[in-house]
Amino acid sequence: MYEIFDRVPKAQFDQISRLARIALDVPIAMISFHDRDPTPLPATSEMLVVADATGDPRFDRSQIPGLRFYVGVPLKSTDGRLLGTLCAIDHSPRELAPHHRDILELLAHQAMSVFELHQVGQQLRAEQQQLAERERELSSLLDSMVEGVVKQDRKGNVILNNPAAESILGLPLHKQNFRRMVDRSGLVVGLGQFKQATGGRPAELFRFRREAL
Repeated sequence: MYEIFDRVPKAQFDQISRLARIALDVPIAMISFHDRDPTPLPATSEMLVVADATGDPRFDRSQIPGLRFYVGVPLKSTDGRLLGTLCAIDHSPRELAPHHRDILELLAHQAMSVFELHQVGQQLRAEQQQLAERERELSSLLDSMVEGVVKQDRKGNVILNNPAAESILGLPLHKQNFRRMVDRSGLVVGLGQFKQATGGRPAELFRFRREAL
């Protein structure tokens, strides 16, 4: 579901990390994604607070020199998947104040909101591209047909037509009343749709050809 990490603007996460660094007054704060940013830091499903990491086997302090205090907040998807961690690091042992815990949880929630909103945007753009492609295919199909095709609203006004329809009727159809045109012409509408339309059950889409009645 979340295959978008590299496309989300990095600046948005940098801002969240900076807020965490300022709020906790620590030298290091960062967001890491477990599939993209392998780190020597532990990945846990709940907030992890380590007042002094000296001798703690969960940390490879050779890769993070000077690490003593650590707090990590998991970044979880709506379906519970662990995607990453928002963490803060200090070079001195310390305790995590209750209000700092609240701040980190709010910032982690904000980071996931960025993920979610970007994912929704990606899905909408993909759907728009698919819709545009289907419209191009439909337009190409309509343009190639020798039969006239007209879509009307409930009042009979034309809202879509192909070139063949205008050629058969001999005039532009945009905003014209298709129902009155067919009444005055020698057209046969396919599948008896127009008879249904004039009988009070308005069909929207018609295919027709010129033919003596």
